[in-house]
Amino acid sequence: MVFLVLSPDEDPDVYKDALPEIATQMFLNAEGDEYKKMVPKLYKQIARYTQMTAEQRQASILNDPVRRTIVQTLMRNGTVQSTELEQMIFEEVGKKIDVDLVLRPLVKMGIIATGWVEGLSSEVIYLTRALFILRKIHHDTVRAVRKGSLPNEVAEQFLQASRRYHRDYLARLRKDLFDTIWTEAEELATHILDFEAYDIIQVLRTGPKEVEQLKIDANMDEDKLRKQLTKLEKANIVMRINDEEGRQYLMLKCDTEVTTVYPEWLIQRTVDLYNDEELVSRQAIHYLEVLKRSHPSQVAALAKESE
Repeated sequence: MVFLVLSPDEDPDVYKDALPEIATQMFLNAEGDEYKKMVPKLYKQIARYTQMTAEQRQASILNDPVRRTIVQTLMRNGTVQSTELEQMIFEEVGKKIDVDLVLRPLVKMGIIATGWVEGLSSEVIYLTRALFILRKIHHDTVRAVRKGSLPNEVAEQFLQASRRYHRDYLARLRKDLFDTIWTEAEELATHILDFEAYDIIQVLRTGPKEVEQLKIDANMDEDKLRKQLTKLEKANIVMRINDEEGRQYLMLKCDTEVTTVYPEWLIQRTVDLYNDEELVSRQAIHYLEVLKRSHPSQVAALAKESE
């Protein structure tokens, strides 16, 4: 059991979502007291949890190997029984983990729903929103560059490199959408959850910056900034270009977008699984009803009725 000791003026409700996350990480590393080395980092993680943006909270799902596997599985098949999920988690981490604890943030974010189906011995989990991270062109940066915010030679180099990169990325998505998304999911989520890296991304979302201005806007010393920029360049998120006078400019080569979408493809997938006898009829029918209720048109209609 994990306890968090707070001062009298701290609100425990603020930390109620963070504590199960930390407890799970400690449990997974409990053998040989490995978790003790993680305590300082985990403590900082709790302290920063309350400052996370919605984007970072969603990215934290994809940064967790167990939850990432669950989302991947559900994006392929739509639904899974709790007993099957327990086995999947055991195969992933080699330990039995409280499934409710693992699923709680997914339910809270509206990514999944759970329910009982008559005739089935365990609870059923359904995907209601697909969750993934994509790279995208940062249009504000492109507009700023085209409006002359950078020296001509820097602007031209950026536009050429950006076009080439995004053309190749789009080709990879078209070739194998799922493989491209999941190959990069953990890495991109890691950068979004690194608060220093995220601060740099947030600043550069306002437009290209000279390195000295970026240092000021990100409130970061030179060594930390250099270290983070090296990582973000390697990840093809940030681009660094010098002009003819040696001044260094930083801009987003691509932006990262954590997004959720209605999983429309799972309607036909559910029918196919049922026809192939890989999904029992009651589970298939129940999931199709769940998909119908969670369709954007139905959600919008319910919201309008409640006004």
